[in-house]
Amino acid sequence: MHEELLRLGDESTLIGAAQQAGLDLDRFQADWHDAQIAQPAQASHAEAAEKKQVFGTPTLVFPSGNLIHLELSEIPPETDALETFQTIETLAVQHPYTKKLTQMKIP
Repeated sequence: MHEELLRLGDESTLIGAAQQAGLDLDRFQADWHDAQIAQPAQASHAEAAEKKQVFGTPTLVFPSGNLIHLELSEIPPETDALETFQTIETLAVQHPYTKKLTQMKIP
């Protein structure tokens, strides 16, 4: 979405993502238009935005109440996953000074 500058709220964007993920498109579209499914998701989103200042996905909220929004450039290998999570948790909980962190490799 971000790389291709697509709008998250556009149905075509979500259908494309669902298709890429291999979801049942008929069910996805039916669920997308089902108010009984949409209303709890909208309420959850509003609560997260208002009470926790969550503004993007993924945002990790820790038991301390501290939170951090981040995007990984790739999924870490399984052997490094726990250490990666613990590093993120340390940054969010023990050193909550970072508002935004962007890391890039110079080609």
